[in-house]
Amino acid sequence: DAQVGSVTPLDPSTVASEVHYGRRSGKYTHVKRGTSTVYSQQYPFKGLLNYTSGIIHHVKLEGKLCEDIPLFLLNRKEPCR
Repeated sequence: DAQVGSVTPLDPSTVASEVHYGRRSGKYTHVKRGTSTVYSQQYPFKGLLNYTSGIIHHVKLEGKLCEDIPLFLLNRKEPCR
């Protein structure tokens, strides 16, 4: 086994999984919360490096959010499509 550098496993509970959104840019009137996870792939073959993902966020926005009226997401300057 070998490790390069000081690698600390990610803890998905340390960050929020939420999307702030609204119908006007800069005016985010809604918040939807979700979950986050980290996954690891362990390879059983000598010479292959194991993999651990970054934090993956899952937030489901329901309804007809982007169909008729532009929807703006936080940190995004254009309407979603």
